[in-house]
Parts: sequence; structure tokens; C-alpha cells
Amino acid sequence: MMNYLFAAFMIIGVVAGGITGTMDAVLQNIFDFAQTGVDIALGLIGIMTFFCGLMKVMEDSGLCEKIGKAIAPLMRLLFPEVPADHPANSAMALYFAANILGIGDAATPFGLKAMQELQTLNKTKNIATDAQCMLMAISTTSITLLPTTAIGIRAAI
Repeated sequence: MMNYLFAAFMIIGVVAGGITGTMDAVLQNIFDFAQTGVDIALGLIGIMTFFCGLMKVMEDSGLCEKIGKAIAPLMRLLFPEVPADHPANSAMALYFAANILGIGDAATPFGLKAMQELQTLNKTKNIATDAQCMLMAISTTSITLLPTTAIGIRAAI
């Protein structure tokens, strides 16, 4: 659906530029903003690569396990039906850590892993559990202390 809307906006812009006689300005803006999009994307790739690597180092060094143990009391309050030693707790800790660092793109795989682990506790596979709903609610709030993606976009512009 978004593809159709984007195409419609492009066609309307070109037609309006042709009617008003400002086609050269329309084409110049198309190329200028295409370059801006590439610059922003390249800047974000660098930031995302750095923080994905940082999260991998944290995971391999066991720091994420320590973070998981540190936030275990909060996790038990938010997710009372998840056993304390279940792998979902570790995946959720990684997910929350990545979100707190402001790298939502790097957090996505951890969120999917957490949801898969929570699904193993689900007795009715086609209905979400309370823990899955809570994780989704927390996910939509995007708890961020260090907005690295926003900083990267601002730096790229």
C-alpha cells in the first residue's frame, strides 16, 4: 500500500511541476533528497554496526547475563509467569539493554528471540500470553536513555 502512495506522490509532484513550469526544480529536489537519504542511511549503518558489535561482545562476555541478574527483581514483577531460570529472561534482558542504549534496530533480533522463548511457555499457541503482551507493550514504549539513532540522524544531516 505504501508503494502505491509513494508512487502517487511522485506522479502528482511531477505533474504539478509540469503544469506550473517548475519541472527543473522538481527534478533537482528529487536528486537532492535522494542524496540526503543515502547520506543518512550510510551514517546509520555505521552506528548500527558499532552497537550490534557492542551487543555481541556484551553477550559473549557474559555481561548480559549479569545485567539480566541485576534486573531480575524487576523482571519477576513484570513477568511473574516466566520461571526465573528460563532462557526468555536472558533474551528479554538483551532486548531491554539494546532499547535502553537507543539502538532499536539492533534490539529487534533480541525481541524476536525473547518472543520465541516466551512462546515455548504458551499452552495455547494461537493466543498470546500475558508475558508476551507485556513484552509487546514495553516494546511499543521504546524505553531509551541514550537516543543513538536520533543522534546519528542529526549528525548525518
